[in-house]
Amino acid sequence: MRELNFIEDNGLFGITFKSDDKEEANTVMNAIQRFISKVSKKETKENIDFSICPVGEYEGTIWILINTISLKKYLSDYNLPEGYRNKIIEELKKRGEYLDDTNIEKLKEQIKEISKGEQYTILSDEALEQISLLESEIKKIDNNYNETAKHILQGRKAGKSRELENKITQGRRLSELTLEELKELQKVTMLERYKLDIQEEINKRKNKSFEETLKENNEIISFGEDEEHSDYKIDEDPLSVDTDNINNWDFDADGDKVDEDGNKMLFDD
Repeated sequence: MRELNFIEDNGLFGITFKSDDKEEANTVMNAIQRFISKVSKKETKENIDFSICPVGEYEGTIWILINTISLKKYLSDYNLPEGYRNKIIEELKKRGEYLDDTNIEKLKEQIKEISKGEQYTILSDEALEQISLLESEIKKIDNNYNETAKHILQGRKAGKSRELENKITQGRRLSELTLEELKELQKVTMLERYKLDIQEEINKRKNKSFEETLKENNEIISFGEDEEHSDYKIDEDPLSVDTDNINNWDFDADGDKVDEDGNKMLFDD
């Protein structure tokens, strides 16, 4: 004889089993106990300890001690409870290793819409600028991503910069350029070392004396040690020295008469 009853009491449910076979009754009772024990353990696991790994060789180990490769494996290969899954993602983000594939695919689709399937090398600068912004977003997620549009833009800008440099310098050295040309050259070049060299040359120009500037420009008047060897000395009377020089002769022998302004007169009125 067997009897199985389901009981409901104010929302609580129960079951009773009756049998005239003691062994059978014990078997059913043990099965019910095992089931209850299994459910109880599952309920305990649902109270997640988010610091402990629940799977694999690292079971019971805190996440921070688990290597990145294993974390990625657990994230992709195991059907983890949501709490554990979020914990792995959080840990991978801290290490800069989390790849949000869904977001990357969305960004790549936007890039395809801009490029229209064309090779980057034939796209306009404007299109490459837009793609470059999207690529930088992907780079934040996947550090190994190659920012192709950015590199092409940099190459184009460097080429234009060299063209402008050559147009200004025309093969001349920095020392041969005017101050205005130096300033313009400094604006167009992309080379930081070249900018420093240009600034150094500009500073030299600002610190040069008036006399140095005249000498460099091949002016007639010269100042300095060579003055002692010149035929004309500012602080001497040209008619009072060097009588062998025809320019100093007093032709009228008038005792060096002077006019009303004090100028020497070489001839009589």
